[in-house]
Amino acid sequence: MPSPPADLRAALAEGVSFDESSGNMGVLMERLHALRDGVMADALVAAAEPWLHMPEVAGPIYERVVHEQPRNARALVILANSYWRSGRGPEVVGELASRAIGADPDNRDAWHMWALTPRRVHLRSHAIHAPARRTHRRACRCTSPPTVAHRAARPRAAR
Repeated sequence: MPSPPADLRAALAEGVSFDESSGNMGVLMERLHALRDGVMADALVAAAEPWLHMPEVAGPIYERVVHEQPRNARALVILANSYWRSGRGPEVVGELASRAIGADPDNRDAWHMWALTPRRVHLRSHAIHAPARRTHRRACRCTSPPTVAHRAARPRAAR
């Protein structure tokens, strides 16, 4: 495995400019994968900052960052955005957005990405958390009218 370059940002810039001049996406992907494999995630984040608007660059870089830092909400959102912009599909984007919300519920970008996904993806993520809501309802012995969380915990047929 080749050693990582001393200036990662310059190496990324060189790869992107080569891709823009040649139009050879395969070579860019090979360069990005070679660059990202020998570098710490924090160095990748700093080096990739100028190319976050390019999903073909941000995606492969942030796949590695998310692999190393699975609870990093910002990295999850950037990867979800890259996937969305490159047409990867709402299911994978919804999953990444849900993971980002789980890591940081106050992250507005995560909620925005989550809102872009179809309702069936939302329902799937709610179904994961439904047992906890049911347990809460039994534990608190709620006598007040059901809240949204309580309604979501009931089986569909009972609604």
